[in-house]
Amino acid sequence: MKRPVIGLSANLFPAEKRHFYDGKALLYAEQCMVNRVIGAGGVPVVLPVVDDPDLIAGQADLIDGLLLTGGTDIQPEIYGQEDRGWPGQPHRDRYEIAIVQAARAKRRPMLGVCRGHEILNVAFGGTLVQDILTDLPHCHSHRDQELYDTLKHPVKLAPDTLLVELFGATDVECNSIHHQAIATLGEGLVAAAWSDDGLVEAITAPDDHWTWGVQWHPEWDDAAPHLALFRSFLEACEP
Repeated sequence: MKRPVIGLSANLFPAEKRHFYDGKALLYAEQCMVNRVIGAGGVPVVLPVVDDPDLIAGQADLIDGLLLTGGTDIQPEIYGQEDRGWPGQPHRDRYEIAIVQAARAKRRPMLGVCRGHEILNVAFGGTLVQDILTDLPHCHSHRDQELYDTLKHPVKLAPDTLLVELFGATDVECNSIHHQAIATLGEGLVAAAWSDDGLVEAITAPDDHWTWGVQWHPEWDDAAPHLALFRSFLEACEP
C-alpha cells in the first residue's frame, strides 16, 4: 500500500555569520517531527519556502497531507496588527498561509503544531496575542528557556472530540513552549482545548477535511496519546 506523502513546512535560518554555510540562508526540518511522520506510516518531505503560486500549487498536488511545524513568531502585520517588537519571518508567514489555502482547496488533511497551530488560525482569518505576559498579565508564563519542553501545564479538552478519544480524558497535561497564542478564532475554526489560564490550546475546522492545530509539541512527547495524534493524521492522509 502506498504510504502517504506528508509535506513538512520548512523552518528558516536567515543568512548570517556561521562556521558552515557562512552567510547562506538555510531551510531545515527538526528530526523528531520527521521521525513521528515515519513512525506513523508516512513519507516526510520538507517543503521549501517559495513565492511562485504555481510552485505552491504544485507542492499541494504532491502531498497527501500538510504538517505545519514550529518555529519563530508570526509577523503581527500578517494578521492586521502593528508590530510591537515581534518581527518574526514574514516570508515564511506568507508562504505558509498560501500553502494552507492551497492544501485546503484540495481538501488535504492538515496538522499544525505550536507555531503551525497559530498559522492555521491566521490563515483562516484569526488573530494572535503578540505576547502573553504583556497582553494577558493574568496568565502564567507559557515559555521558559531553561525548562524548555519540560515545562508543562494542565489542559482541558472539549468533550466528544478527537483529542478526548486519543487521550481518554478531558483533563490532561501538555508541554508549553510559546509566548504567543490565539486571540480571535479564524472563520470556521472552533476551540477544542484550553490551558488552565484560559488560552486556546487546540483548534479544529469541523466543515473541512481533517484539520487540527495544537499549541503544544506532540512530537517531543512519547506518551501514547501524542503518538496517536500523528497516527490519526496519517490515517486521514491515506491516498
